[in-house]
Amino acid sequence: MLWLLGCAEPPPAAIPGPCEVVTAAGGSDPLAFAQAAAAQGRIKGDEGAYVLADAGARCALSREPNSVPARRLQAHVLVQQHRFAEAAALAEPLARESGDWSSWIVVGDALIEQGEVDGAAMAYQEAADHHPGLVVYDRISQLRWIEGDMQGAREAASWAVERGSNADAEPYAWALSWLGWLKVLNREPAPELDAALQLLPGYAPALLNRGRARLHEDGPAHDPEGGAADLQGLPRNLEAARQLGIELPRWADPRGWADATAPSSPAGSLAVLDEELKARHDPLTRAMRAWALFHAGQDATAEARAVLATGNPEPRLLHHAALILRDRPLAERALWMGAGLTSSERDALRAMLAE
Repeated sequence: MLWLLGCAEPPPAAIPGPCEVVTAAGGSDPLAFAQAAAAQGRIKGDEGAYVLADAGARCALSREPNSVPARRLQAHVLVQQHRFAEAAALAEPLARESGDWSSWIVVGDALIEQGEVDGAAMAYQEAADHHPGLVVYDRISQLRWIEGDMQGAREAASWAVERGSNADAEPYAWALSWLGWLKVLNREPAPELDAALQLLPGYAPALLNRGRARLHEDGPAHDPEGGAADLQGLPRNLEAARQLGIELPRWADPRGWADATAPSSPAGSLAVLDEELKARHDPLTRAMRAWALFHAGQDATAEARAVLATGNPEPRLLHHAALILRDRPLAERALWMGAGLTSSERDALRAMLAE
């Protein structure tokens, strides 16, 4: 107690254990608490919710170490925290031991973010063999998109929506949001985004996609005021901040922050992206690093061509490659899907095409 008299430093604050975190937050069943927190993370786009979900899962495992749902949820949270290798290391043995299709989904999610597309496809196929349905069809759609099969991605996304139900609102809202976004990128009306927001008001993925669609001056949903209102409802989302041209919350998305700041601070951007590549080696992260190299005055053409060879049609990847390679057809393709870009990125492509 000498520190009370000013004779010593106060003792460090004790770090609460996972079960203490659950109790302090008003939880009684740690697994149910973790599942609810993870759902809130998806609905609100709140990364902090996954900290609570992790505490709940670890508390549940301290009481029942072999709980399949708790182990799976812990791996899912690691994916959300971009700790992909750790997630795969937890989820793959669980999937093989239990035959649990949901665990195979987590394996695929962890692998695809590391650029291991073939491994992810095998994991999703395992899930499909056991339990075809909304979640599986959604992952098939994502996989087809990454491989450049845009028609196939639309087809699988439609299957996912057809399997959706208001009784399981969040996965259904996600499927609607993704199908709607694929339509937006093809400059089509996307009533699915409104449907998702009717199902779950304030649903972050749908707000982001509808906001970007409304800010796209060449799309059918153009409504700048409505788009700004949608995106202002996502104060913790870096992509929303980029679209609105406001200060970027680096902590929320280091990769996105590094990409956005590459033109003005390429050295700092490269440092962040080199760290990101240790955890994820997907084509978009590689394209972002090529973008930073380009602005640092280094030769980025080989990496730009390499990411294009993957077939990934992500608009920002196409934007970066088009400007690095001065490729006019690629610029036109990126501009067609311009809802996935900021207005300044669209302007840069138009300027190149006008040269």
